[in-house]
Amino acid sequence: MCLGPSGEKRPKANRYETLLRNYLTMKSANGVLILILGILSLVMFGCLTGIPAWVMGNNALREIDSGMADPNERGMVVAGRILGMISTILAILGAIFFALAFAGIIGLGMAGQAVR
Repeated sequence: MCLGPSGEKRPKANRYETLLRNYLTMKSANGVLILILGILSLVMFGCLTGIPAWVMGNNALREIDSGMADPNERGMVVAGRILGMISTILAILGAIFFALAFAGIIGLGMAGQAVR
């Protein structure tokens, strides 16, 4: 027996009541949102949605590991985070490739003018 808020005696909460109370007060890890951002980053928007998917995924995994968020969303969070990472890295590599190609074209143009 334990005392309630007004001092009355009540039975101690069993394990299932405690688990249910914890589950009902647990917040969402935004797994669906992170997965959608990751998919959109890979398909259309690149870094614009890839970086938020990556950052939000890291934060959500931290909350899931600490027990503050729903652990059932872990799969969606990990998938969206990985898609965001892939699209961000591909966008950076693409930007580096285009910068090098542009520098090469400019360099070839100047070399052609110097020969004349």
